[in-house]
Amino acid sequence: MLESNRLSREEIMNLRERGFYQQRESEYFNCRIVSGNGKITSKEGIAICKLAEELGQGEIAFTNRQTVEIIGIGKDHIPELEKRIKKVGILLDGNGLKIRPIVGCKGTNCRYGLFDTFSLTDKLHQLFYVRYYENVFPNQFKIAVAGCANQCVKPELNDIGIVGQMVPKLLTDKCIHCENCAIVQLCDKKAVYQENGKVHIQTEKCTHCGLCIGECPNGALSEGVLGYRVYVGGRWGRNPKPGKPLSKLILGEEQLLSVIERALAIYQDKGQKGEYFADVVQRVGIEELEKKLLG
Repeated sequence: MLESNRLSREEIMNLRERGFYQQRESEYFNCRIVSGNGKITSKEGIAICKLAEELGQGEIAFTNRQTVEIIGIGKDHIPELEKRIKKVGILLDGNGLKIRPIVGCKGTNCRYGLFDTFSLTDKLHQLFYVRYYENVFPNQFKIAVAGCANQCVKPELNDIGIVGQMVPKLLTDKCIHCENCAIVQLCDKKAVYQENGKVHIQTEKCTHCGLCIGECPNGALSEGVLGYRVYVGGRWGRNPKPGKPLSKLILGEEQLLSVIERALAIYQDKGQKGEYFADVVQRVGIEELEKKLLG
């Protein structure tokens, strides 16, 4: 960067909090825009591309937290870009000690998805990202939602990770003890087995993927119970650490939202400045924390 354009640390941090991240060894910035679970409307996309063409270097990029960046904005163009972004109604993702944009998989449209991930992440976005935007936490707080046991968005590496689960409900009165049970053949985790002709499910081996639901031609596994496996205290970065799963599945969206709300309250109350939620989980202990989260 040229000496005449060199910014102070305070100026750079101020711009980061507003959503502008300086490129390495450059006088240019990237503008980070919040998407809705990796989705933008065609109208927003057109506006973003136009801004990239007129005020940036004609390129956009996507981050690992599903935000969109306009590449290469000169410092003098930042006020104009902020003004025009506001007119479009798009949020900028500023850095700071706060909740980061909610990340979710495409479970709504995925063949493996067990529930409407778009709907849930939109709700989490409004309840926690938007509503808590001005709240200061001990450190960043990340939430991720996976629609099935494949966990494509690595929810266990977030402060709160949510995984859709489908607990199979075996209707033994409909089982006719097929010699070659379709469900036994289907389950690659060997959670389903036959003994004396009867079908059994080993709960300790079942990953609740839901793939067996509806596959029995006689309807012995036509139903399942939707739940959420919740991980707490995971983290990314230089010292990645998987979160700890709560011992009980969360049944119902209302209870799930309550668990997240309580986790944030505990983090604000117990966390020391600079601490990650993982540090609080370790200090409080998962058993004690679980009592507080589940009431």
